[in-house]
Amino acid sequence: MNATTDDAAHVVIGDAPLRRDTLVRLARAPSGQLTIGETARARVRAGEQRLAAALARGERVYGVNTGCGALDDQRVDAERSARLQRNLLRSHAAGVGEPMARDAVRAMILARLSTLCRGDSAVRLELVEALGALLQHDVTPWVPTVGSLGVSDLTALAHVGLTLVGEGRARVGDGPFIDAARALEQVGLP
Repeated sequence: MNATTDDAAHVVIGDAPLRRDTLVRLARAPSGQLTIGETARARVRAGEQRLAAALARGERVYGVNTGCGALDDQRVDAERSARLQRNLLRSHAAGVGEPMARDAVRAMILARLSTLCRGDSAVRLELVEALGALLQHDVTPWVPTVGSLGVSDLTALAHVGLTLVGEGRARVGDGPFIDAARALEQVGLP
């Protein structure tokens, strides 16, 4: 994992390995300020630039400009790529059951955020910042306890992704689950 300069009031994610005690503390009791480190930001931007260069060269990038699974041989033009990404979130958010505990969802987001800060995933910096903002503003997506699509966290992370685009449900602090768009609006996040 990747993350932290840590004191009780300020945690910098991504510039050093994420310590287990920091993950547990932030998952259980949101407090202080959480920021994405400058080294991590540079790595994420570099990964984003590598992806952009590959797309500019016309390379096939699974799930970005191709379909997924059995449709991986189908090209997706840039115009339809954004719709594909949103539809992937919707189709993979197929979990059922009671919602996961708040600290478990927060720990999952922290772990994924730490991994994305390595810069190897070619995600946009805006995604990394948005995940950090969920944690910073204590917005917890509704993530069901049952569901898996191939990779153990794919379904759960799809539910988190829905929250980031204002779909699905989420809660602010210990409040009730509400429409994710409303939860984001309550804390001033786009």
